[in-house]
Amino acid sequence: MTYKREFYLKKSPDKIFDPIIYIDDLELFFVKATTKLNRGPAPDKNGPDWPYWFDENINGYYWSEVNGRIPVIFNCVWLPLKKRYYRCEALFVMPEIGSLVEVSFTPEKLPQWQAIVRNTQQFLLSHIKR
Repeated sequence: MTYKREFYLKKSPDKIFDPIIYIDDLELFFVKATTKLNRGPAPDKNGPDWPYWFDENINGYYWSEVNGRIPVIFNCVWLPLKKRYYRCEALFVMPEIGSLVEVSFTPEKLPQWQAIVRNTQQFLLSHIKR
């Protein structure tokens, strides 16, 4: 998953990163990325579209590192209207079945990320026909 982290953290002129931090409670690294959108002129501030017009995307990226490897990475997407993250996607590889697995969940469940990954792996392994 190192390639995915490098993709998420790739620098570009329209993308700004906060400093990378380690969150002890989660046992995960985290960085916030803000990407400026090229959307043209903004609507009138008194117009009906103004509350729904945004000029940036915000993503929160979390990942674990084990011996220099990244077994799982999370992409949490920001909901501007509510000013909070609303969905996280976990990506991890299951070599037992030769698959990249993606699991979506709400950010409130991020503290249970290890159980989510483990339970997903157990579920898939128990339901695969060999």
